[in-house]
Amino acid sequence: MAIEIMLKSGQSFYHNLHHDLKSVLYIIIWVCTHMTGVKTEHEDVDNLDVHQWCGDPSTGLRQLGLVKLSHVATAKVTILLQFAEYWDFMKPFILALLSLFFPHGPAEPNEITFDQMHAILQQAREAILVHDSVIEDDPIQDVETLSSHYAMLENGK
Repeated sequence: MAIEIMLKSGQSFYHNLHHDLKSVLYIIIWVCTHMTGVKTEHEDVDNLDVHQWCGDPSTGLRQLGLVKLSHVATAKVTILLQFAEYWDFMKPFILALLSLFFPHGPAEPNEITFDQMHAILQQAREAILVHDSVIEDDPIQDVETLSSHYAMLENGK
């Protein structure tokens, strides 16, 4: 959920396209921190900063928004440090998306467009293809499975 909406807990708001685009960003961040590979989950997800975004239902939406706000504002020392090594190549794209989404800070609304996000995701897709081609040389890896993690990017045009 968009941080600016979480911080307005209980107040009315206008749902915009960029709120949905932010959800895609948060899902990518979630995958890059919680999954150590295509089919393997981090062994200790409860200690990941991003895992706190779910929170206890009794915590309250505003409090969860403040936690998410702090992580996004300090992404280089929170979110990105907890990326699984497998996803290290995604860090520049996440930083680019965070800059695009939050040009005035994580709590401020923005007007990101689908085309802006799509351009960065296209670059990420190309990086995934390169990443997969390097791993293809490893006979232990299943190429079809490795390719599945960018299928959503390719089909989500």
